[in-house]
Amino acid sequence: MNILCEQNKSIKIVLSEQIAQYGVQYRRFSFCVPMMVDGHYVAFNSLTGEFVELTAKEYDIVNSEIIDDICDAEHLIKKYFLVPLEHDDIQLADEVRSFLDLFEKKEGYRSYTIFTTMACNARCFYCYEFGRPQISMSLQTANDVAEFIKKTCKKNKKIRLAWFGGEPLCNSKVIDVITQGLKNSGIEFMSVMTTNGYLFDKTLAEKAAKDWKLERVQITLDGTEENYNRIKAYVNAEGVNPFVKVTDNIEFLLKQDISVNVRVNLGMHNKDDLLKLADWLAVRYAGYEKLCVYATLLFDTDFKKQILGNEKFLLTKELLAFQQKCFDAGIRRPPVLEGGIKSHACMADSYDTVTITPDGHLGKCEHFSEDEYIGDIYTGVTNVEKENEFKEKANTKDICTGCSVYPVCIKLKKCPNNSKTVCDSEDRLIKETQLHNMIEYTFRHLRKQKEN
Repeated sequence: MNILCEQNKSIKIVLSEQIAQYGVQYRRFSFCVPMMVDGHYVAFNSLTGEFVELTAKEYDIVNSEIIDDICDAEHLIKKYFLVPLEHDDIQLADEVRSFLDLFEKKEGYRSYTIFTTMACNARCFYCYEFGRPQISMSLQTANDVAEFIKKTCKKNKKIRLAWFGGEPLCNSKVIDVITQGLKNSGIEFMSVMTTNGYLFDKTLAEKAAKDWKLERVQITLDGTEENYNRIKAYVNAEGVNPFVKVTDNIEFLLKQDISVNVRVNLGMHNKDDLLKLADWLAVRYAGYEKLCVYATLLFDTDFKKQILGNEKFLLTKELLAFQQKCFDAGIRRPPVLEGGIKSHACMADSYDTVTITPDGHLGKCEHFSEDEYIGDIYTGVTNVEKENEFKEKANTKDICTGCSVYPVCIKLKKCPNNSKTVCDSEDRLIKETQLHNMIEYTFRHLRKQKEN
C-alpha cells in the first residue's frame, strides 16, 4: 500500500488504529471506495480521508466478499479499509462526527449571510421567495449590522460576508456602509455574493473587488439566450438583451480576478438546452480559469415538493451528462477529494455562521428569511431551541447503510431542498459519481505532480 493522501489530522486524534484479529472474518468498509484509474488500483476512505494506491493483491482483498485470511490485510484493517463482518459502519461514523463536534470552537461567528433587500429585478418562476414582503435594509440598520459583526466575530480571523437577497445589488449602498464600517474598525474580511449579475457593470466590478473585497459570485444561467431571457423576465428591461448584459458582466468580474460560479437550475423546461449552453460558455470564456459551471436539480414550482419517479431519473441523467460536458470543456473546476468526514452540512448546522435579514433578525438558513428567527442584531441569539432545530439530522440507518458517501453527506430535517432531506437511487448516483470523479482527478493530479 502506497499512501497518496494521509488521514485527516483531526480524525487521527479521535479514531485510534484498528487492531487486526486472527480468526475474525472481515469485509470491505462501507466507506472504502476502491477503483481502477488508468490501470492503477486505488482506494479512498471517505471517513478518514486517506487515499492510497493498492497492489493488485490488496485490491483483490478489498473487493472480496469475505476475508478469512488476514495475513496480507493487516495494514488495510489497521487503516479501516476493512472491518469485521458485523461491524456497524454508520455508528462509527456518527461517533467520530460527535467527537469532532466536541473539539470545535464555538465562540464567535466567522461567516455572515446578509440580506441587503428582499426586492429583486428578476421574476424567475421557480423562486422560493415569491410572495414574501420586499423589504430593504436601511442605512441605520446597516450601521447596526456592522456594529453587531464587530462584537460577535471571531477575533484575529478574516471573516466572510455573503451578500444575499432578493437581488443584493438592488440595495448596494448598504454594502458600502457595512464594509466601510468594518474597515474603520480594522476587521479583516472577504466577501461573496449570490446575484443574477444584471446590475453589475465594469465600474461596479472594479469597485466590488477593491472596496467590498469580493472574491466570488454565484450567477444563475438557466439556458441559452432565448430561454434565459424568458425565465428571468427582468423588470424594466425594455431595449436591453439581459442575456448579453449578464454574460458581459460575468467577463467584467473575471477580469477583476473574481471567481464566477455559474449555476444552472435543471428542470424539464430547459433540459434540452443545457448542452448547448455548455458549448457556448466554453467558447465565450475560454482562458478564464476562475469560471466554474455546475448544475443542480430544480425544485418543483411548489418549492417544497420532491422531484419523483421517471422525471427525476431523466433529469439526473441529464445533470450528470451536463456536468461531464463541463469537465471535458474545462469550465468546471477539477474536483478535489474531501479530507474525510464532514462535521456540518451547511450554514444551518454550523456554529460559526448566521444570517441577517434586512430588518436585523438573525437566522440560520437563507431559505428561512421571513420566519424561524433565532434572535436579532440588538439582543443576540434568544431562541436557542429554534437554533438547535436546524441541526437535527435526517440521515437514518434505514436509508444510509451501505452508502459510501455517508461520512460526507449530511441531510438536515428542516432543509427544504429535497435532495438534502431524502435519499433515493438518483441522489446516491449523483453523490457517488461526484466522488468517483474526485478520485480520478486527484490520482491523476498527484501522478502529474510526481512526474514534474
